[in-house]
Amino acid sequence: MDLGKRFKRFRNARGLTQREAAELIGVNAYQLGNYETNRSEPSISILKKMSEVYCVSLDRLLLNNWMKKKPEVNLNRSEEHTSE
Repeated sequence: MDLGKRFKRFRNARGLTQREAAELIGVNAYQLGNYETNRSEPSISILKKMSEVYCVSLDRLLLNNWMKKKPEVNLNRSEEHTSE
């Protein structure tokens, strides 16, 4: 899913119209529509405000693959060191 579609999905999930969301975010409805249709990209400060209004983390707002796959991290330090 592209970024604009995610913006729209999260707005709809909060039950907000484009106009209501735009007012809360601090942009006009036309600009929010441009973000949702990928005609323009929001600034970092607008992204932060969107995440607050939509009640989602920036990771969830921006990343298509959030939480689909856990990173493989080896927390067993004893395997990192070999004894001589």
